[in-house]
Amino acid sequence: RNMILHLDFNESNQGKVLRHLRWLKDIGLIRGFAPGEKIAEDNPAVSNLNGTAVRTTLLDYVEEELARLPESWDGYGGCPVEPEVIKKTSGLLRQLPAKLVSALDQDAIFPNPNGTISILWDKKEGNELFLEIGAMDCTYYFKQGGVVKKLNNHLRWQPDALPKELLENLNLLFS
Repeated sequence: RNMILHLDFNESNQGKVLRHLRWLKDIGLIRGFAPGEKIAEDNPAVSNLNGTAVRTTLLDYVEEELARLPESWDGYGGCPVEPEVIKKTSGLLRQLPAKLVSALDQDAIFPNPNGTISILWDKKEGNELFLEIGAMDCTYYFKQGGVVKKLNNHLRWQPDALPKELLENLNLLFS
């Protein structure tokens, strides 16, 4: 049985709409988008947001959507995101320099079934930084040329203090 869904989106809600569509596709509730309709990160309406708009969109996503995920949100018993994880993620997004926030793709922040949040900065040249934020410990790795240059499974920080080690590696990624 086919169902047609018509969505109107604008600059204020486009990030949420795109994330929801990708999420619905990922969990198998929708098969795809209408022929001729391209929904991608290179959509000018999405990529032309300035740093402040990107930061606001990402904070809304974390504080409104991820914070309200119910038990079994993924259909497979996934845990809700822990409140401390929301605080740390929001604090990180508020403190990061604009160039590092603007470099995030619309779907670069995602919940994990264990109650954590992951963020991926991907330069698509074998260079990336992956961060998983937990209530106590955080894990990250930094790759250059496809080779892991730095790995830390026990990075700790408070929501109001940006970890210096993480910031240094993010700056290396974008230098």
